[in-house]
Amino acid sequence: MIFAEHGTVRYRQLNALSWRVASELSRRDPGLYIGITYDGGSDAHADALVATSASGLRYSARRSGLGFTAGSADNIVFELPWDKAFGMPSANAIAVSLEESLGVHRPSKSPQTSPRALGYRVMASVLEMTLGDRRQWLTGAARGGPLDSESLVTRDRLQPWEDTSWVLARDNEPLATIDNFGWLEIGGRLVDLHSRYRGLDGRLYPLVTETFGHVLP
Repeated sequence: MIFAEHGTVRYRQLNALSWRVASELSRRDPGLYIGITYDGGSDAHADALVATSASGLRYSARRSGLGFTAGSADNIVFELPWDKAFGMPSANAIAVSLEESLGVHRPSKSPQTSPRALGYRVMASVLEMTLGDRRQWLTGAARGGPLDSESLVTRDRLQPWEDTSWVLARDNEPLATIDNFGWLEIGGRLVDLHSRYRGLDGRLYPLVTETFGHVLP
């Protein structure tokens, strides 16, 4: 099997879809976070965007591997290859198929977006909008709690998968950081994404262009 190489256009497409599906999963299940979780083994399986929670559910997008998986840390019960995933009608449809593979049945219509899911949607949108750019747009994980210094969530209360921040880089230059609580840091300023989203009447594209317009191609 040929896996996508890190930094290629194919890899960037997989990364963007990974974030889009993770945002749908998080919107449908408010307890899900994208966390720093590695499967180990070969790079093809270790390079995964993983959504997990205290319930033990675990959804993985293996960007240098076979595709999406669903199960737990110790037991993968469902695999969805990339080619099949790209043939599905929407990221929400992929999320539903992953949930149903584990016997999880939620309403087909996703609820209103949460601050966390919105942050993931914003990241997915930027990755999608920069696919054709000659420069490399990639994401990297680091330890880090809420960006908001006044957040009620303190570090000693964070679960391991919550204590994560994500850096968006262009040609290895860090441009922005998001946390798991709907906050983004860019150009030395903090943005409450959910507050701005509401201020823009729930429109995602204006939020992305307003926030990232000065760095987008």
